[in-house]
Amino acid sequence: MRIVVSDSSCLIDLHKVSMLELLLRLPYEFLIPNTLAAEHAIEVQGVLWVLDQLHANRLTPTQAVLDVLRAFVEDATVRLPRRELSAYLKRYESLK
Repeated sequence: MRIVVSDSSCLIDLHKVSMLELLLRLPYEFLIPNTLAAEHAIEVQGVLWVLDQLHANRLTPTQAVLDVLRAFVEDATVRLPRRELSAYLKRYESLK
């Protein structure tokens, strides 16, 4: 099984949009904190990657991903790169 490390801000953002339970249904083992990644050369991914995985594994439909991305854009406490968020929105809007 693949091991993925996720920092707490990713988990907080997913919790805000009710996606944390879906995250745990992905076929990965999640370890926290990020310091484990540096010590063990483990791949680190963020919340946008998680959304891609939820969609690719058919755990959430395109519209739900769009809703989450829009919620992230509107939430000032979500600190994701705005340019990358915009690119994700465009990509998922094209899938509708």
